[in-house]
Amino acid sequence: MRLSKLFLSAFFRRITYSKTTVRWASGKPAAEHAQTCGSDKVKVKEVKSNENEKKGVVVGVFDNGKELELTCAGREIDQRSGGKLARQLNEVSCQLKLGHALVVTDVGEEGDVALACCGLKHAGYNKLEELDEKRENVRWGIGAGVRALQARGCARVLVDSSVAPDAAAEAAHLAAWSYNGASSDTPPVLLAAKGVTFDSGGLCLKPPEHMRENRGSMSGAAVVLAAIKAIAELKIPINIRAVIPLCENLVSGQCMKVGDVVRALNGTSIQIEDTDMEGRLLLADALVYGQAAYRPALVVDVATLTRGVLLATGGGAFGCFSNAEGAWLALRGAGASSGDRPWRFPLWNYYHAQITGMTLYIPIILKFHNDPSVDLRNKGSGKATPCIGAAFLRNFVCGEWVHLDVTGVGKLAHAAAPPYLRRRRMSGRPARTLAYFLAQLPNYAAKNSRQH
Repeated sequence: MRLSKLFLSAFFRRITYSKTTVRWASGKPAAEHAQTCGSDKVKVKEVKSNENEKKGVVVGVFDNGKELELTCAGREIDQRSGGKLARQLNEVSCQLKLGHALVVTDVGEEGDVALACCGLKHAGYNKLEELDEKRENVRWGIGAGVRALQARGCARVLVDSSVAPDAAAEAAHLAAWSYNGASSDTPPVLLAAKGVTFDSGGLCLKPPEHMRENRGSMSGAAVVLAAIKAIAELKIPINIRAVIPLCENLVSGQCMKVGDVVRALNGTSIQIEDTDMEGRLLLADALVYGQAAYRPALVVDVATLTRGVLLATGGGAFGCFSNAEGAWLALRGAGASSGDRPWRFPLWNYYHAQITGMTLYIPIILKFHNDPSVDLRNKGSGKATPCIGAAFLRNFVCGEWVHLDVTGVGKLAHAAAPPYLRRRRMSGRPARTLAYFLAQLPNYAAKNSRQH
């Protein structure tokens, strides 16, 4: 039975495995990452599930022309439940249409099961519509199933990926994009981006003047897609994979609350101290998922993560954090050529200590004391918010990595913006720099291989 780990949209509930085995990237210190990331084996960590969390499964249902039938995963669950799913499906077969879902409650260890209608079984590419209708139907059906379980308060949702798994991922609001310009054995570059389509701050509500331009909290996602489009049109010999979690951060009865403790895909426990710092929570799972799925040579994430970058640079540059000197130099060169310049901020353990617990300064020795109840806090105790945000994301990266905090340039174009940008309109920055950077990577890789 094939099932996928995905992400949920509006309320920041994690969709994860109902079983306790998940794939994870190494949680070792940065100095040890290079020794562990080259392994072909995917490490497994046992994570204890919260017994009180309501669980659910989305199962695909297809129309074979005569009747509705379950997928392989659905038939396996149906067999374990003594035919409960099949009986319910027969009763509502005339009512269950494409894009609709029926929730069957208390189906054994799976909890609630959403039977999601994914249309005709043998649908394919429609030349007139220029659309792969089977994949689109899966998005409609799986999306309806996720919403139905979400409405019933399910916090842990398993999604059937036995047909078009990446389309199912998009329906659950993890957009997956790819570009193949190099040979299939060339490791890709992983791009992860924050796609919050409106950020109110959640229960930690933003002031109105800050909220005004936060339709632009999806600018990281827009920048990544624009760069991929440019790379595709230029036919650059590089492979790219992009993962973009999409959602809104709004107030509701099911939104995350201060004091909540959530568990990331790699098993890291995170305490919610500020609901307005949601972007790093989205990117954490996206980074782990992307690395486990694609084994990239380089990881780049783009996000409007902290207002501190805007305060530091005044919109003159975007913030950059990197553990790879060569990648940083390539990005700096790309910024000089494109006009959208990065400025490098420190990625020190000093900031990591501020999200793991208390720091005690003892003469000569700097000693860290971690909070034993959680692994990380999403806000931390320091004032350098861009550095703390990067220190948080560093826990979910294994290998060479570049983090772009584009808050200062990526939303509205302000008075200090270049004259070719319309004031009070979304700027689209730094898409040019990212495209230049990606276009240079094949040359950068070839240069490194010659040196070694």
